[in-house]
Amino acid sequence: MAVITPDTFDPLRRYVSVRLQQGVPIVDADWNEKDDMRRFELRAYLKWFVGNGVPFGTDAFRIAALPVPLANDLEIGSGVPVAPPGTSNYAVGLGHLGRCLVEGAEATIQTSVAFRSQALHISQPGAAALGVLRGVPVIAEMPVLNGTVCVYLDLWDRLVRPDEVPALVFPDIGTESCARIRAEWVVRARTGTTAPQPGDADHIAGHGYYALARIARVALDPLVYTGQIEDLREQRLMVPPATLIEDMLGTTPDRYRRGLDRPVMPLRSVMNALLKGELPGTTDQVIAPDLASDSATRAIVHTGTETVVSWHSTRVAGTNKVFITSWPDTNPAGAAAAPVQVTVLDATSPALVLLPTTPVPSYLLAYTSQNDVRFRRADSVAGLAAAVETPVAATIDSETHPVAVLTGSIVTLFWYRNGPGVTDTVRYRRRQYDPTWTEAAAVWLDAVDTVDLSLTRPAAASLEPWNIHAAADAADRIWVAFRTFTNNIAVARLTPGSGAIENWLNTELDSGTQDEHPFVLIDGAARVWLFWRADGGIFHSIHDVAAGLWGPAALIPGTNGPAGDNERPCAVRDAEGGIWLFWAREAAGPKTDIWVVWRNPATGGWGLPRQVTGSPGNNDFPLAYEQGGALRTFFRSNRNGNFDLFTKSLVTRI
Repeated sequence: MAVITPDTFDPLRRYVSVRLQQGVPIVDADWNEKDDMRRFELRAYLKWFVGNGVPFGTDAFRIAALPVPLANDLEIGSGVPVAPPGTSNYAVGLGHLGRCLVEGAEATIQTSVAFRSQALHISQPGAAALGVLRGVPVIAEMPVLNGTVCVYLDLWDRLVRPDEVPALVFPDIGTESCARIRAEWVVRARTGTTAPQPGDADHIAGHGYYALARIARVALDPLVYTGQIEDLREQRLMVPPATLIEDMLGTTPDRYRRGLDRPVMPLRSVMNALLKGELPGTTDQVIAPDLASDSATRAIVHTGTETVVSWHSTRVAGTNKVFITSWPDTNPAGAAAAPVQVTVLDATSPALVLLPTTPVPSYLLAYTSQNDVRFRRADSVAGLAAAVETPVAATIDSETHPVAVLTGSIVTLFWYRNGPGVTDTVRYRRRQYDPTWTEAAAVWLDAVDTVDLSLTRPAAASLEPWNIHAAADAADRIWVAFRTFTNNIAVARLTPGSGAIENWLNTELDSGTQDEHPFVLIDGAARVWLFWRADGGIFHSIHDVAAGLWGPAALIPGTNGPAGDNERPCAVRDAEGGIWLFWAREAAGPKTDIWVVWRNPATGGWGLPRQVTGSPGNNDFPLAYEQGGALRTFFRSNRNGNFDLFTKSLVTRI
């Protein structure tokens, strides 16, 4: 029996080499520790950078039914072609051995073998003595029961005895050479669905275990058939070339390994969606669900790391209150968490602005309460509930449906006013902040409710919700669109810094039918788009900023339909200059879903409309913005019986 100093290798010491010294004797522990270092390095690499399983090009350790089924038996396949006669052992070892990695250790198999034919199987003569020699229990019979059996690989290392391999003894002098460590394996079966785990009675320290297959056993029939076997092996292991990442994803391997330029969803899901004529996207994520109905708004902002959404709902005391919630980009499911109730009194129609304060941005939330427009300001979503409520417009008339826009250091709030004093007008008021962004230093640039934007139009504004929209361009000018009582779309441009208003000689955009639901999109510095709904479909007009002119109203192909079928458009400009137009389309049933169509910036042509939602119930009130190569969409749906808000991401480029 070999006499060997106990192992001295400890991976936690981080030794990487053994160095001989002059005048110091060589002992077996030094030699062995050097070899153990190399083995551990290789095993750690294989475990963490390659993984468990069978390599590409082989089918080793496949569990299969025998060609002629026998009781409690099966085949353990080598998964490689038999070596031609005369092939050297070296060549056999390279090309004719099946392989399986388990936690960085390798098991090899040269020829297929039956489970009960393994030398350690209890049915084989000498199995018990062989088990003692190898320091392991014999292989028990496969359990017979109505249930699941796991067939697994059991790996371990053992010291080879000279009486097993006489060549380890030098015959001329009768002395042993260096001892050898051999990798051993057997295939075993146990009741259950997994291989042995630490703490299990059949788990042996120092052994590696790997589940190869599950078998659905039938107690009355001990035979194993193909249909009962579920293959569990990880297969086709391979370290891919760097060009694979470059060809598939258009980025470099070093950026990809750092988590950069990665697709927002698996390429398989992307291709499957495209084959079905859909845009690929994530699953629909509900936002703060409740048994009461929620009303969609445009009060949605993204801070760079999280999404913030506000809305009104009857979920408390059966009357409308304003609510707000947020969730990080790293946890989309966090959208379903309970929201913060902002208002105690009845309130509706929130509008949300993100202020560029430091070290964290703050939130300005405007809404209608008690027929007046008010706002709150806080440095956190949770802080809005206790924030001071500041009046924006409070008159004898009704002020409703605020819209808030930030330009530079000025927040401009728009709203509708209607009542005995003034009938059906669009009003606005500007609030100026200094570099501290504190409310104490902020001032109103306009008196209370004195500036009437709709006086620039020949007809007063409609008071219906979603019939006003505003957006700021890079020059800090606000483009405002609203529906008039002449059923046209009115447009004005306000420069908050000076108070100047351009109205293009009272031009109104008209499709020839009832026009409503305007949406403004800033298209760089040269153009502004206006989308709206009409009886014939979704229309648009383009403003040439340099010429100061609006183009004619034009129908967007694919959006036309009967009156009421297409409504509430919104649009997003992507990084390549393309425009994604979303809208709600009512189909037969009736049932409403969200659709989208893309405009090619190179050709100016519109593509084929694609359906975004397909759940039961109605899906409406879309809103979207671009985020990292994807379109974040928001909408309302009553698929669960009541209206809740939902969100999902659509992939527009890889």
